[in-house]
Amino acid sequence: MDPVPVKTGRRRAFQVVTVVLGGALGALALLSLFAVVGLDEGERSDHRVHDLATVIQLGLLLGTGLIVQAHMPERKIALLHLVALTMVALGIAYAISGELPFALIGLVIVAVLIWLHPARERLLSRGRFSIPLGILIVATAVPLAVYALDQAEIQRAGGLGIHWDEFHWASMAGLALGLPLGGIAAATSAAGWRIAAWLVGAAGMATGLGWLAFPDHPSSLGVSGGIAALAGGVLFVAVAEWEARRAARS
Repeated sequence: MDPVPVKTGRRRAFQVVTVVLGGALGALALLSLFAVVGLDEGERSDHRVHDLATVIQLGLLLGTGLIVQAHMPERKIALLHLVALTMVALGIAYAISGELPFALIGLVIVAVLIWLHPARERLLSRGRFSIPLGILIVATAVPLAVYALDQAEIQRAGGLGIHWDEFHWASMAGLALGLPLGGIAAATSAAGWRIAAWLVGAAGMATGLGWLAFPDHPSSLGVSGGIAALAGGVLFVAVAEWEARRAARS
C-alpha cells in the first residue's frame, strides 16, 4: 500500500484538530478577555488576574500555538513542543492542587496531537541548545515554582468561593510552571523555535502587565512581581532574537 495517502490524511487530520481545538480555546480566552478589560460591567472584577491567566494559557500559548502550526506543521515542531509542555505544566499544577482527573485531560490531548502529527518521527529533533535561554529559564524557574506551590496549596485547602470552584489557584500554578517549561520549546532550537520564543516572552510580559495593573487582586504579585515578570518576558524575546541573528551570521 502506498504510504503517501496515509501520511497526507494524517496531516489533514492534524490540521483540522489544531484549528478546531485552537479556535475553541481562543474563543474561551476571548470571553475571559472581556472580563479583564471590564466589558462584563465589572461582574468579575475580582477575577481579573485569574481571567488574564486564562487568556494567556488558552489564547496565547495554546490557541495561537495550535493554529499557527496548522500551516506547514513539519516546519513548526517547536510549537507542538510548546503546546505539549504547556499542557504538561497544567497537568502538574492540577495534580499537585488535588485535581487529578483534570490533570489527565491535557495529557490525552497531547497524545492525540503527537499521534496525528505528520512528522512525528522528527518530534524529538532539535538544533543547538541555547545556553543563554537556558540560563534565563533556570533563573525564572525557581521563583515561579515557589509561586506555583503556593497557589496549589491554596487550591488544595478548598473553600466555598468561586475562585476554588473555577480552579483559579490551580490555573495560576499552571501558568507559573508553564512559562519556564514553555521556554524549553524555544531553547532547544527545534524548527519554528523563534515563534515559540515570542509566544513565551509575550506570555511573561502579559503576566507582568496584569500584576502591575491589578496589584491587589488575588494571585497578583504586585508591582515588584509585575516589573520582574515584564522584564523577564522582554529579556527572553531579546535574547532569542540575538541568538537567531548570531546563528544567521555563522
